[in-house]
Amino acid sequence: YCEGRVIRIKIDSGAAIDDSPGKSTRYSLSAINRLANKYGIDRRPGIVVISPHGGKVTARINGMGDYLYDVQTEIEAGVEKAEADYAAYKQTLKAKGYREWHNRHGNATIFAKLMRFDEKNNYVYLKEPGGKVTKTRLESFSKEDISYLDSISQDKATR
Repeated sequence: YCEGRVIRIKIDSGAAIDDSPGKSTRYSLSAINRLANKYGIDRRPGIVVISPHGGKVTARINGMGDYLYDVQTEIEAGVEKAEADYAAYKQTLKAKGYREWHNRHGNATIFAKLMRFDEKNNYVYLKEPGGKVTKTRLESFSKEDISYLDSISQDKATR
């Protein structure tokens, strides 16, 4: 259910816990306890679903007993709330010029605002909601995005 919808972070009492092959990560017990306190976890294992917008907690499960169905239901509800919260946030950003940009192969997107289009060197500067600015060559974009940039350039030329 969660695959492709959430990013899982496992934090366990100072043990090596990273699932990535060849990687080992250790967290101090005090750092783990600070995170647990921050998100209201007082029994472990705990699960917290957090909206990508503003870090709002949309589901919290303290400890895990024999309630697998209830846990799954809580996680699903939390993920859906987080997605709805983020979708509403993105709608407010669209009014400020943010939009989905696609690569020419159609397998990657970025939600960002056009900062600048350098027509001379064919670079597009995009700003993501978090403030990160990326510089990408024009030919990396989809035909639809290139048409969009052309229409903006034509609008400026007629002014």
